[in-house]
Amino acid sequence: MEYQAEFGVFVEAVFNHKKILEAVEKEEPVDLESLFNPYEPSYAGLDWGFRHPTVLTIVRKQKDGRIRVLHVEAWKEKPYLQVVEEIKQLCKTFKVEKVYADSSGVIENQVLAAENINVEPVVFSTEKHRMVSNLRMLFEQGKIIIPETYSETVKELLNYSYKSSDKGGVTYSKFRDDHVDSLMLAVGKMFQKPSEVFIFGFRNKKL
Repeated sequence: MEYQAEFGVFVEAVFNHKKILEAVEKEEPVDLESLFNPYEPSYAGLDWGFRHPTVLTIVRKQKDGRIRVLHVEAWKEKPYLQVVEEIKQLCKTFKVEKVYADSSGVIENQVLAAENINVEPVVFSTEKHRMVSNLRMLFEQGKIIIPETYSETVKELLNYSYKSSDKGGVTYSKFRDDHVDSLMLAVGKMFQKPSEVFIFGFRNKKL
């Protein structure tokens, strides 16, 4: 499968394209379960969509330390109670221990919690830089595996971009970022937060 970047006004790529493509797995292992410690739980990232799709990404750490994307589901123009029910079933199927969810879906998160889903809201306005840096680091270290079937996630990663302001601030593209945000949420708590993170090649102390 070929992927093509489609940058708009945000022309600086956030992630290394070579590392993203290296993370794409063309053939899924025959015995997938043997890759995992049987006691290793799965985690999910949930990006609520209002005008855009709602995306759930489920991941699990392998015995070798790499993080495998197990499942990605996207919903658009569906009643949120129906979406909640499907999320509930997916969490049961993949034995998800916790869902890291976009905090902007306040009511939606409350409904999920009422269904006995372990939900931890994440505030994008305070956590976005760190989540981007964490995901960037994981790709650079070759610790992410994305089956080729989840091509929309790969396309969004390739197109994920940013621009810098004259004052040194960073603004991320909002052009088709739902799958990226969902993946960032899913992997954001799986590693200890580094005291120093790298954003766009520059060292940033204790973000």
